[in-house]
Amino acid sequence: MLTEKQKKFIANYEIDLAMPQWKFVLAYGVVSWGIPMAAVITLVNILFFSSSFSAEWINFILFPVGGILFGILMRMIYLKHCRKLKASESEDK
Repeated sequence: MLTEKQKKFIANYEIDLAMPQWKFVLAYGVVSWGIPMAAVITLVNILFFSSSFSAEWINFILFPVGGILFGILMRMIYLKHCRKLKASESEDK
């Protein structure tokens, strides 16, 4: 029997997984991870290591590419977790 928390996870996962893969990867990988991470790393390097922005522009290319990989990985994890919860739900019936 699934708990209420697990049922909410399934509902949220199904909403997220209903998105096309490219949109999921863009939203969760590039926009939610890649660009913010590039901004933070660039800011830290400029403030604490006296680096210039012209030397840090590469962060805004590499981290969004890493965000694409992060988004693909997150989608695979979501799918696996959702299938696992649904399987345990069907076993309980």
